[in-house]
Formats: sequence, structure tokens, C-alpha cells
Amino acid sequence: MDWSRTKTIFIVTFFVLDLFLGYQLYQKQSENQFDYISESSVKIEDQLKHMDITYPELPSVPKKLTHIIGETYTFSDEDVKEIESDGVTVRTAEDNKKLLITYDEPKPIIGTKSEAKSLIGLQVLFSDDYVYSEYLSKKGKELVFIQTYEKSPIYQKEDSINGQIMIQLNEDGEITSFSQTYLDTNEQGKEQEILTAIKAINQLFNKSKLARKDKITWIELGYFSLIEGETQVLAPTWLIEVNEERHYYVNAINGLIDDPNQESGSETGDEEYESEV
Repeated sequence: MDWSRTKTIFIVTFFVLDLFLGYQLYQKQSENQFDYISESSVKIEDQLKHMDITYPELPSVPKKLTHIIGETYTFSDEDVKEIESDGVTVRTAEDNKKLLITYDEPKPIIGTKSEAKSLIGLQVLFSDDYVYSEYLSKKGKELVFIQTYEKSPIYQKEDSINGQIMIQLNEDGEITSFSQTYLDTNEQGKEQEILTAIKAINQLFNKSKLARKDKITWIELGYFSLIEGETQVLAPTWLIEVNEERHYYVNAINGLIDDPNQESGSETGDEEYESEV
């Protein structure tokens, strides 16, 4: 008998068996982990269903995102010259941090309000970086476009106009003037796991921000300012609208809630966060 050959066969056989058993253990652990996540998700949805709380189709988002830094842009003389034209007055304000554009003759809006940006396009710098905000535009006779980062909107505190285009309308709904501010943005730090949309809703539920028969009418992932000023720290954040009237910002990394519906716009802590989500 060739003992050397037999020994080799035994070694290879046991190695393959170890690999097989190891794979089975890994597969079982993966299945258990998946079952736990599925049960957790079902539990959240069942709680909402029991309270007759409804929500729209939830968006798909990346699993990980980073914070970003936004620095208030200073408009240069060259920027002003680029957008100057006949029938338009261009000036700067707030140490050149804001552009102010006034039309000699009002400009009628053709099409939807969200398309108004195209009418002022020649006077807007970085035009592709802004999207229409129906939420902010509801407040008065103005149309508001907010800045984006990689197509995700950048939300600001209620009294801040950083990273926005604000179009003023007259009584006939025509454009008379607008202002523009802009943020230079870049990523900061490592990517971190973010809450899914359903877990962001669950944060509101667990912090008593949702009541029976509430209807979540809008949910969108963007960025929200943690620190105000010329340099801002912006965190991945869920904007959640309830009953078309209440709005909440849920930090997609740590679950903190900013509630502008309260007088002080207070934040709700996450003492129970790890066990709840």
C-alpha cells in the first residue's frame, strides 16, 4: 500500500470536509441574521398598520453615506460680469455671499412653477445644482429652489437661506427679482451606515411624533445642516412630511430628530435608539 498517497488523500478529504462544514455554518448564520432583520422590519410595519398610519412607496437609497462640508461661496466680480445683461440689475450683498438680481420688466412664468428656473437661467450660476422645493415655496409669493449634492437636496434651518435661489413674484405671479446663495461642498470623513426609510419613520413613531391615522405624505433623503455659519457640517437626513403640514428631519446616521414644528425646533435624543431600530 502506498501510505504516502493514502495520507495525502486523507488530508485532502478532511480539508474539503472542513470547508463544507464551515460553509454550512456561515450559511446558517446568514439565514438567522436575515430572519432577524426581516422580523424587525415586519414588526415596524405591523405597529404602523395597527395605528392606521400610512406612508407612500419608500425610496431606495445607498446603504452608506458620509457627512459633507459646505462653505458659503463668495461671488466674484467675474461672476457678476458673467450674468449682467440689458434689462437686469445685478448686485451683491452680505460681503458678496449673496447675489441680488432685479428685472426692469416682470417676466411671466410659462409652464409650471418648477420650470421657472429656466426663465432666469442666464442670470443663475451653477444652475444645474438646484431643484424646486414645493415645501418651501408654499410659504408666500416666492418660488424656492434648493441646492443639491450628488442630486440629493440640501435642507437648511427654517431661518437660513444658504444654498438657495429665492424668486420673488408680483400680484400677477410674474418674476420681478431673485436672490442666490451657494455652498461649495465636499465629503468629510468615512462612509457610515444610514437608516432605511422605514426605520426613520419608526424613529418618529417611537418618539411620539406620529398619532393614530396620521398619513406620511412625503419622505426624501438629503442633507441637513448640523452646524450653521459660513462653514456647515451637513449630515445625511430624512425629510418626512406628515399630513401635508408637519415636517421632521431625522438624522439618517444617529436617529436624532429635528422638529421645526415646535417653537424652538428642538432635537429629540436617541437614548433608546439602539434598541428601537
